[in-house]
Amino acid sequence: MFDTPVAIIIFNRPDLVKGLIDQLRPVAPKNLFVIADGPRHSADEPLVRSARQEIEAINWPANVRRIYSDINLGCKNRVVSGLEEVFRTVDRAIILEDDVWPDETFFTFCEEMLDRYETDSRIFTICSGNFVGRPVPGQSSYHFSLYGSSWGWATWRRTWQAYDSTMALWPQLRQVNWLASHLGSLEEVQFYQNPFDLTHAGQIDTWDYQFLYSCWINNALNIVPNVTLARNVGFNRPDATHTLVDSPAAHVRAEKMKFPLKHPPAMIQSTGARQMYRQFHQGHTPRQSDIPDFFT
Repeated sequence: MFDTPVAIIIFNRPDLVKGLIDQLRPVAPKNLFVIADGPRHSADEPLVRSARQEIEAINWPANVRRIYSDINLGCKNRVVSGLEEVFRTVDRAIILEDDVWPDETFFTFCEEMLDRYETDSRIFTICSGNFVGRPVPGQSSYHFSLYGSSWGWATWRRTWQAYDSTMALWPQLRQVNWLASHLGSLEEVQFYQNPFDLTHAGQIDTWDYQFLYSCWINNALNIVPNVTLARNVGFNRPDATHTLVDSPAAHVRAEKMKFPLKHPPAMIQSTGARQMYRQFHQGHTPRQSDIPDFFT
Protein backbone atom coordinates (compact mmCIF):
# COMPACT_ATOMS: atom_id res chain seq x y z
CA MET A 1 0.00 0.00 0.00
CA PHE A 2 1.22 3.46 -0.95
CA ASP A 3 0.80 6.24 1.61
CA THR A 4 0.99 9.43 -0.47
CA PRO A 5 -2.46 10.53 -1.73
CA VAL A 6 -3.03 10.29 -5.49
CA ALA A 7 -5.49 12.47 -7.44
CA ILE A 8 -6.59 11.44 -10.93
CA ILE A 9 -8.41 13.67 -13.41
CA ILE A 10 -10.88 11.93 -15.72
CA PHE A 11 -13.64 12.94 -18.10
CA ASN A 12 -15.06 10.93 -21.00
CA ARG A 13 -12.43 8.34 -21.97
CA PRO A 14 -13.31 5.10 -20.16
CA ASP A 15 -10.60 3.07 -21.91
CA LEU A 16 -7.91 5.41 -20.60
CA VAL A 17 -9.41 5.40 -17.11
CA LYS A 18 -9.35 1.59 -17.13
CA GLY A 19 -5.71 1.63 -18.24
CA LEU A 20 -4.74 4.13 -15.55
CA ILE A 21 -6.44 2.06 -12.84
CA ASP A 22 -4.47 -0.94 -14.10
CA GLN A 23 -1.29 1.12 -13.72
CA LEU A 24 -2.25 2.12 -10.18
CA ARG A 25 -3.22 -1.37 -9.01
CA PRO A 26 0.33 -2.61 -8.23
CA VAL A 27 1.02 0.64 -6.35
CA ALA A 28 -2.28 0.50 -4.44
CA PRO A 29 -2.54 4.06 -3.11
CA LYS A 30 -4.43 4.16 0.18
CA ASN A 31 -6.07 7.51 -0.57
CA LEU A 32 -7.35 8.22 -4.06
CA PHE A 33 -9.16 11.35 -5.25
CA VAL A 34 -11.06 11.22 -8.55
CA ILE A 35 -11.80 14.59 -10.19
CA ALA A 36 -14.38 14.40 -12.98
CA ASP A 37 -16.15 17.07 -14.99
CA GLY A 38 -19.77 16.85 -16.10
CA PRO A 39 -20.82 16.24 -19.72
CA ARG A 40 -20.62 19.09 -22.22
CA HIS A 41 -23.68 17.84 -24.12
CA SER A 42 -25.96 14.83 -24.30
CA ALA A 43 -23.55 12.86 -26.50
CA ASP A 44 -20.98 13.03 -23.69
CA GLU A 45 -23.26 11.51 -21.07
CA PRO A 46 -22.72 7.77 -21.82
CA LEU A 47 -18.94 8.19 -21.98
CA VAL A 48 -18.82 10.24 -18.79
CA ARG A 49 -20.87 7.55 -17.01
CA SER A 50 -18.65 4.79 -18.39
CA ALA A 51 -15.48 6.60 -17.35
CA ARG A 52 -16.80 6.96 -13.80
CA GLN A 53 -17.91 3.33 -13.78
CA GLU A 54 -14.30 2.25 -14.33
CA ILE A 55 -13.47 3.74 -10.92
CA GLU A 56 -15.67 1.06 -9.37
CA ALA A 57 -13.15 -1.56 -10.59
CA ILE A 58 -10.71 -0.45 -7.87
CA ASN A 59 -10.25 -3.63 -5.85
CA TRP A 60 -7.52 -2.77 -3.37
CA PRO A 61 -8.28 -1.35 0.09
CA ALA A 62 -8.53 2.34 -0.75
CA ASN A 63 -10.34 5.39 0.50
CA VAL A 64 -11.74 6.72 -2.79
CA ARG A 65 -13.08 10.27 -2.71
CA ARG A 66 -15.14 11.11 -5.79
CA ILE A 67 -15.10 14.80 -6.72
CA TYR A 68 -17.72 14.68 -9.46
CA SER A 69 -19.55 17.56 -11.11
CA ASP A 70 -23.03 17.14 -12.55
CA ILE A 71 -22.51 20.08 -14.90
CA ASN A 72 -19.65 20.89 -17.22
CA LEU A 73 -17.29 23.33 -15.53
CA GLY A 74 -14.66 23.41 -18.28
CA CYS A 75 -10.98 22.60 -18.17
CA LYS A 76 -9.85 25.46 -15.94
CA ASN A 77 -12.66 25.50 -13.39
CA ARG A 78 -12.89 21.72 -13.05
CA VAL A 79 -9.18 21.19 -12.44
CA VAL A 80 -8.85 24.20 -10.14
CA SER A 81 -11.94 23.44 -8.04
CA GLY A 82 -11.02 19.76 -7.88
CA LEU A 83 -7.48 20.38 -6.69
CA GLU A 84 -8.72 22.96 -4.21
CA GLU A 85 -10.81 20.22 -2.61
CA VAL A 86 -7.87 17.81 -2.68
CA PHE A 87 -5.57 20.25 -0.88
CA ARG A 88 -8.22 21.22 1.64
CA THR A 89 -8.17 17.57 2.65
CA VAL A 90 -4.49 16.57 2.40
CA ASP A 91 -1.19 18.46 2.47
CA ARG A 92 0.42 16.69 -0.50
CA ALA A 93 -0.65 14.70 -3.55
CA ILE A 94 0.48 13.11 -6.79
CA ILE A 95 -1.67 14.25 -9.74
CA LEU A 96 -2.30 12.21 -12.89
CA GLU A 97 -4.55 12.81 -15.87
CA ASP A 98 -6.19 9.76 -17.41
CA ASP A 99 -3.76 9.56 -20.33
CA VAL A 100 -0.60 9.77 -18.21
CA TRP A 101 0.59 6.28 -17.28
CA PRO A 102 3.60 6.29 -14.97
CA ASP A 103 6.19 3.67 -14.17
CA GLU A 104 5.93 2.34 -10.61
CA THR A 105 9.21 4.01 -9.66
CA PHE A 106 7.62 7.41 -10.31
CA PHE A 107 5.61 7.04 -7.12
CA THR A 108 8.63 6.17 -5.00
CA PHE A 109 10.55 9.07 -6.55
CA CYS A 110 7.71 11.51 -5.79
CA GLU A 111 7.35 10.32 -2.21
CA GLU A 112 11.06 10.74 -1.51
CA MET A 113 11.10 14.22 -3.07
CA LEU A 114 7.92 15.28 -1.25
CA ASP A 115 9.57 14.33 2.03
CA ARG A 116 12.96 15.85 1.25
CA TYR A 117 11.69 19.25 0.06
CA GLU A 118 8.46 19.51 2.05
CA THR A 119 9.36 22.76 3.81
CA ASP A 120 11.54 24.24 1.08
CA SER A 121 9.48 26.94 -0.65
CA ARG A 122 12.05 27.15 -3.44
CA ILE A 123 10.54 23.95 -4.86
CA PHE A 124 7.12 24.16 -6.53
CA THR A 125 6.53 20.67 -7.98
CA ILE A 126 8.02 17.27 -8.69
CA CYS A 127 7.50 16.09 -12.28
CA SER A 128 7.58 12.81 -14.18
CA GLY A 129 10.01 13.98 -16.84
CA ASN A 130 11.26 16.76 -19.06
CA PHE A 131 9.33 17.93 -22.10
CA VAL A 132 12.37 17.79 -24.39
CA GLY A 133 11.93 14.03 -24.55
CA ARG A 134 15.52 12.92 -24.06
CA PRO A 135 17.71 12.26 -21.01
CA VAL A 136 19.39 15.24 -19.38
CA PRO A 137 23.18 14.92 -19.09
CA GLY A 138 24.70 14.69 -15.63
CA GLN A 139 25.43 12.34 -12.76
CA SER A 140 22.44 13.29 -10.59
CA SER A 141 19.11 11.47 -10.63
CA TYR A 142 17.20 14.72 -11.15
CA HIS A 143 17.73 18.41 -11.79
CA PHE A 144 16.09 21.73 -10.96
CA SER A 145 14.23 23.60 -13.68
CA LEU A 146 12.09 26.66 -14.32
CA TYR A 147 9.75 24.31 -16.14
CA GLY A 148 7.48 21.64 -14.74
CA SER A 149 5.21 19.15 -16.46
CA SER A 150 1.55 18.28 -16.03
CA TRP A 151 2.24 14.82 -17.44
CA GLY A 152 2.40 13.38 -13.94
CA TRP A 153 3.40 15.65 -11.08
CA ALA A 154 3.31 16.02 -7.32
CA THR A 155 3.14 18.98 -4.99
CA TRP A 156 2.13 20.26 -1.57
CA ARG A 157 -0.71 22.33 -0.18
CA ARG A 158 1.73 25.23 0.29
CA THR A 159 2.33 25.32 -3.47
CA TRP A 160 -1.37 25.23 -4.32
CA GLN A 161 -1.97 28.10 -1.90
CA ALA A 162 0.50 30.16 -3.96
CA TYR A 163 -1.47 29.52 -7.16
CA ASP A 164 -2.92 32.71 -8.68
CA SER A 165 -5.56 31.75 -11.23
CA THR A 166 -6.15 35.42 -12.15
CA MET A 167 -2.48 36.31 -12.80
CA ALA A 168 -3.25 39.55 -10.97
CA LEU A 169 0.18 41.17 -11.32
CA TRP A 170 0.75 40.22 -14.95
CA PRO A 171 -0.10 43.66 -16.51
CA GLN A 172 2.41 45.43 -14.24
CA LEU A 173 5.05 42.74 -14.71
CA ARG A 174 4.62 42.86 -18.48
CA GLN A 175 5.07 46.61 -18.46
CA VAL A 176 8.50 46.33 -16.79
CA ASN A 177 9.58 43.44 -19.04
CA TRP A 178 9.80 41.06 -16.10
CA LEU A 179 9.56 37.96 -18.28
CA ALA A 180 12.79 38.81 -20.08
CA SER A 181 14.69 39.33 -16.85
CA HIS A 182 13.35 36.10 -15.38
CA LEU A 183 13.86 33.84 -18.40
CA GLY A 184 16.88 35.46 -19.97
CA SER A 185 16.21 34.55 -23.60
CA LEU A 186 14.18 36.20 -26.36
CA GLU A 187 12.88 32.83 -27.58
CA GLU A 188 11.32 32.02 -24.23
CA VAL A 189 9.78 35.48 -23.89
CA GLN A 190 8.25 35.18 -27.36
CA PHE A 191 6.99 31.71 -26.45
CA TYR A 192 5.14 32.77 -23.30
CA GLN A 193 4.21 36.45 -23.52
CA ASN A 194 1.22 36.14 -25.83
CA PRO A 195 -0.24 33.07 -24.08
CA PHE A 196 0.12 34.89 -20.76
CA ASP A 197 -1.71 37.88 -22.28
CA LEU A 198 -4.54 35.68 -23.55
CA THR A 199 -4.79 33.71 -20.31
CA HIS A 200 -4.93 36.87 -18.20
CA ALA A 201 -7.67 38.19 -20.52
CA GLY A 202 -9.70 35.00 -20.01
CA GLN A 203 -9.43 33.95 -23.65
CA ILE A 204 -7.87 30.54 -22.94
CA ASP A 205 -9.76 27.97 -20.86
CA THR A 206 -6.79 26.53 -19.03
CA TRP A 207 -5.27 26.34 -15.56
CA ASP A 208 -1.63 25.58 -16.31
CA TYR A 209 -0.29 28.85 -17.75
CA GLN A 210 -1.37 30.41 -14.46
CA PHE A 211 0.44 27.66 -12.56
CA LEU A 212 3.68 28.31 -14.43
CA TYR A 213 3.26 32.06 -13.85
CA SER A 214 2.71 31.40 -10.13
CA CYS A 215 5.89 29.33 -10.00
CA TRP A 216 7.93 32.09 -11.60
CA ILE A 217 6.62 35.01 -9.56
CA ASN A 218 7.55 33.02 -6.46
CA ASN A 219 11.08 32.48 -7.83
CA ALA A 220 10.57 28.75 -7.48
CA LEU A 221 11.95 25.75 -9.33
CA ASN A 222 10.64 22.32 -10.25
CA ILE A 223 12.25 18.93 -9.70
CA VAL A 224 12.60 17.00 -12.95
CA PRO A 225 14.03 13.46 -13.17
CA ASN A 226 16.83 13.03 -15.68
CA VAL A 227 14.87 10.18 -17.29
CA THR A 228 11.17 10.21 -18.12
CA LEU A 229 9.07 8.23 -15.64
CA ALA A 230 5.68 8.38 -17.41
CA ARG A 231 4.29 8.14 -20.91
CA ASN A 232 1.37 9.96 -22.46
CA VAL A 233 -0.99 7.58 -24.26
CA GLY A 234 -3.46 10.27 -25.30
CA PHE A 235 -1.91 11.26 -28.62
CA ASN A 236 -3.57 10.91 -32.01
CA ARG A 237 -7.07 10.46 -30.57
CA PRO A 238 -10.17 12.39 -31.68
CA ASP A 239 -11.12 12.92 -28.02
CA ALA A 240 -7.81 14.52 -27.05
CA THR A 241 -7.60 18.12 -25.83
CA HIS A 242 -4.04 19.21 -26.71
CA THR A 243 -2.62 16.03 -28.28
CA LEU A 244 -4.77 15.51 -31.35
CA VAL A 245 -1.85 14.84 -33.69
CA ASP A 246 0.85 12.22 -33.34
CA SER A 247 4.28 13.56 -32.39
CA PRO A 248 7.74 12.47 -31.22
CA ALA A 249 6.57 12.96 -27.64
CA ALA A 250 3.97 10.24 -28.20
CA HIS A 251 6.75 7.68 -28.54
CA VAL A 252 8.66 8.56 -25.38
CA ARG A 253 8.55 5.50 -23.13
CA ALA A 254 8.47 5.51 -19.36
CA GLU A 255 11.77 4.47 -17.83
CA LYS A 256 12.65 3.27 -14.35
CA MET A 257 14.32 5.44 -11.76
CA LYS A 258 17.38 3.90 -10.15
CA PHE A 259 17.67 3.99 -6.37
CA PRO A 260 19.25 5.17 -4.17
CA LEU A 261 18.89 8.59 -5.70
CA LYS A 262 21.89 10.74 -6.50
CA HIS A 263 21.03 14.25 -5.34
CA PRO A 264 22.32 17.40 -7.10
CA PRO A 265 25.11 19.13 -5.15
CA ALA A 266 23.31 22.50 -5.18
CA MET A 267 19.85 23.88 -5.86
CA ILE A 268 20.64 25.63 -9.12
CA GLN A 269 19.35 25.08 -12.61
CA SER A 270 21.18 22.39 -14.54
CA THR A 271 23.30 24.06 -17.23
CA GLY A 272 22.81 21.15 -19.62
CA ALA A 273 19.06 21.07 -19.09
CA ARG A 274 18.80 24.85 -19.42
CA GLN A 275 20.51 24.73 -22.81
CA MET A 276 18.24 21.90 -23.97
CA TYR A 277 15.14 23.88 -23.01
CA ARG A 278 16.35 27.02 -24.76
CA GLN A 279 17.07 25.09 -27.95
CA PHE A 280 13.60 23.57 -27.72
CA HIS A 281 11.92 26.97 -27.48
CA GLN A 282 13.81 28.26 -30.53
CA GLY A 283 11.91 25.90 -32.81
CA HIS A 284 8.41 25.78 -31.30
CA THR A 285 5.36 27.89 -30.72
CA PRO A 286 2.87 27.47 -27.85
CA ARG A 287 0.33 24.67 -28.04
CA GLN A 288 1.91 22.95 -31.02
CA SER A 289 0.77 19.35 -31.09
CA ASP A 290 4.25 17.99 -30.38
CA ILE A 291 4.78 20.00 -27.21
CA PRO A 292 4.05 18.16 -23.99
CA ASP A 293 2.04 20.08 -21.40
CA PHE A 294 4.79 21.54 -19.23
CA PHE A 295 2.51 23.88 -17.30
CA THR A 296 1.71 25.79 -20.45
